[in-house]
Amino acid sequence: MTGERLVAIAMSEPGAGSDLKQVKATARRDGDHYVLNGTKTFISNGILANLIVVVARTEPEAGHRGMSLLVVEEGLRGLRTGRKLDKIGNRA
Repeated sequence: MTGERLVAIAMSEPGAGSDLKQVKATARRDGDHYVLNGTKTFISNGILANLIVVVARTEPEAGHRGMSLLVVEEGLRGLRTGRKLDKIGNRA
C-alpha cells in the first residue's frame, strides 16, 4: 500500500439509502467487461477516489445472491461524479 490511490465504496442510492436489498443499479456482462447502470449517493471519498467499488445487481432474478461488487477506475467512459456535499462526520 503506497497511498497513491484513493478508494471509495458506492452502496447507497436515491430512494434506497443504504438498504442493499433495494439497490437498483445493474451490471450486465458484455464480452470481457460489464456495463454498469445506476445512480449512487453519499459516497465517502467519491469525488477524490481513483477506484470505486460499486454494489450492483448482476443477476436480478437471484435476489441477494445476484449482487456483486465491481471495481470502477477513475476516468472510465460514462462515469460521472457529482458535487461535494457538506455532510457531518469525517472530512475525506
